[in-house]
Amino acid sequence: FGYTTNNVIKKSDYDKLSSLEKQQALIQGVVLDNVPSGMNTVTPTFTYKSVPYTVIGGKNVSVDGEKIYVHNNKGKIKIQFSGEKNQETYLRYTLNNYSNIDEGKSNSGKKQIGKSTSKHTLPSKMKMRFSYQTDDGKKYKTDFVTCYSSSYVRYTGAKTYLVGLGYTENAKNSIKITFDQPGIYDLSDIEVFEQPIDQASQQIADLKADTMQNVKMSKNKITGTIDLQKAKMLCISIPYSKGWSATVDGKKADLLQADTAFSALALDKGKHTIELQYHTPYLKEGAYISAAGVIAFAVLIIITEKRKKTDYLSLNQ
Repeated sequence: FGYTTNNVIKKSDYDKLSSLEKQQALIQGVVLDNVPSGMNTVTPTFTYKSVPYTVIGGKNVSVDGEKIYVHNNKGKIKIQFSGEKNQETYLRYTLNNYSNIDEGKSNSGKKQIGKSTSKHTLPSKMKMRFSYQTDDGKKYKTDFVTCYSSSYVRYTGAKTYLVGLGYTENAKNSIKITFDQPGIYDLSDIEVFEQPIDQASQQIADLKADTMQNVKMSKNKITGTIDLQKAKMLCISIPYSKGWSATVDGKKADLLQADTAFSALALDKGKHTIELQYHTPYLKEGAYISAAGVIAFAVLIIITEKRKKTDYLSLNQ
C-alpha cells in the first residue's frame, strides 16, 4: 500500500517542468512544498530525446510550412522519422489557429494541391486521430485528441497538446494524424520524443521496495505497519484533504500534501504502526450552526404567536 522514497523534489522546481518532464520526475522522488528533516533534495534527470522528422501530406491534404490544408473530412498527414527499439513515444504540437480554406487558395494566392472544400461553419472542437507504424510493418491505432477553438463555451486557452503513443519493442518509423474536419490547421512546435524505459523500470522498483503491510480498511479508517531501513516518505494515493489525520506509533503526525494532489508521511528508520482517519471537515461546526438555526426559528415562531395573542387581546378589551 503506497510507496516510499527518501528523495524529495521541491514543488517550486516541479512546477517549472513540462508535462513530459513531470511524468518522469514523479518516479524519481516525491513532490513536496518543503523538504522534511532526514530527506534528500534531488533534481530530476531526464533521458527523453527529440527525434528529427518529416511531415508528408496525404491525399487531398497539402503542407505549407506550419499550415496544414485539409480539403475534406478524414484528411491525413504522416510524420516520418527513424525511431529506436524499446521506447515510449510522444508527439507534442501547438494548434495556433483553425480556419476555413479560402476557395482552394492559400493566403499567398497559390492554388492548393487536391480537391478544395467550400466554406463551411467552423466547429468549436475538432478531433485529431493518431496511429503509428513500426519497422516490422505493424500498424497501431491510438486514441484521439479533441482540440478546441476559442468559440468553444469551455475553451481554456490551451493550445499545446502532448500525445502519448505508447511503448513498443520494435522501433517506430511514422505517426499518422487523421483530421475529422476540413480547414486550415496552423500547427507549430511539432516535436517527436522518445523515452527509453530501462531506467524507469528500476526507479519504479525502488519506490516499491518498502510499502505498508498488514493494511486494514474500515469506514473512514486505514491502518497498517511498515519497517524501514532508513528514513523515508510514505506516499499514499489518498487525495489530500484537511479531513484526513494521521498517527504514527500512537502519536499525531503531519499528513503532507504530496505530488500535487495526494498525501504523504515523513517516517524515521524502524518499525512503525500507522493509522489514518477521516472526519468530514467542519461537520461538527455545521451541525451546531444548523441546530442554532432550528432553535432560532422555533423562538421566532413562539414570539410571533405571543405577539398575535397580545394584539388580539388588546383589540377585544
